[in-house]
This record gives sequence, structure tokens and C-alpha cells, in this order.
Amino acid sequence: MGYYVNLQEANFAIGAENIEEATRLLKALNHDPNARKGGGSWRGGQLVSRHFSWMSANYDEELDSAVEIFEALGFEVHTDETGSLELMYYDSKIGDEGQFVNAVAHLANEDWFLVWRGEDGAIWRDSALGTQNGTVVFL
Repeated sequence: MGYYVNLQEANFAIGAENIEEATRLLKALNHDPNARKGGGSWRGGQLVSRHFSWMSANYDEELDSAVEIFEALGFEVHTDETGSLELMYYDSKIGDEGQFVNAVAHLANEDWFLVWRGEDGAIWRDSALGTQNGTVVFL
């Protein structure tokens, strides 16, 4: 089961000068006691461990860069010759991607946004202003 979403439009870039800090923050998120981890391992009907959806419980040890972490989450990431990264595309079940975006949003371009469409047609935009629900109007 799950709820599928598609990234319809994106304007989210982190400059090369902030990539090292972004990587540090994304890795530190795995140890944040306030993080809401949507995935987990079960054995015999009992929850054994919690981890972020679609991520290894030890992703912070296994992945080396912000690019690798966003790609493991399911994003298509573009990098340029300067070392900047840009989130380009996502098409999968929704998980904990928003927590990763929010952890480094202050390092992204000031006017960043991500426009999402859910499998039921719902549309919303995440941005520096927060989350806004939307509708499509044809004129």
C-alpha cells in the first residue's frame, strides 16, 4: 500500500559552498531524537527498530554525500561542474523525504519550492513559506 506522489516542479538547489554542511546535517538527522521515522523492522509482531522510509537504518554510515542521500530517498539529482546539487524529480511512494528537505532548506536557494501531485490528484507546494495546498483551474 502507500500513497504515491510525483514531483511536478522543483526549484531547490544547494550551492557547492554548502554541500559539506548539507551532508553533515542530512547524516545527523539519523540521530535526531525528534525525527519522525516512518519505516521500521518488525520481528514476531514486535517493532525491532525504526528508520526513515526507504532508507537503511545506517544510511549515515553507508552514504558519503548529500547527493547520495537524496538519491537513496528516490530523488533524481542534478549536479553541475561547480559541485552544486539540484533536486529534479521524484516519483514513488511518499515517505520521510520532507524531513530531509527541511533539514537543509536553509542552505538552499532563498526562493526554493517543490510542487507535488498525489495519486488522487491532490496538489501541494512545499517552500520556505511552508506547505500550501493547491488546485488546478482551467480558464
